[in-house]
Amino acid sequence: MFLKNFKFKNYKRLGRGESSGLGKTCGRGHKGQKSRSGSKLSFDFEGGQTKFFKKIPKFGFKSSKSIFSLNFFNLIFLPFSIFTKFFLKKINFINKKYSYLKIFSYFFNFNKKVIFYNFFITKNIFLFFNFNNFTFIL
Repeated sequence: MFLKNFKFKNYKRLGRGESSGLGKTCGRGHKGQKSRSGSKLSFDFEGGQTKFFKKIPKFGFKSSKSIFSLNFFNLIFLPFSIFTKFFLKKINFINKKYSYLKIFSYFFNFNKKVIFYNFFITKNIFLFFNFNNFTFIL
């Protein structure tokens, strides 16, 4: 019994007569860009026509962060002392899906004790928190 050496695969011998099945045109067909030597087309080539992916609009990733600016003055009128992003959505203070909340204000007459969770703050608000003993938790 003769065992074939499976390491080496028999390759197709192109252009070795019509009876081989791959003679004359070597399986490339007649004429055309793909039949020429050295032709290599990209997968999205459409014969010179504008590519499909160029015609459709861009979509997908947006790099801009959605930041909701909270005015410190508006928080005075809420009867609560602990503020989180989830809580402000529950009481419909924030409507959209914001990834960040930032507090800003120029109004500093704030008398009650307040706790903030996961908020960004401006420099002035940070100094105001330090002087008036507010708690700010990241």
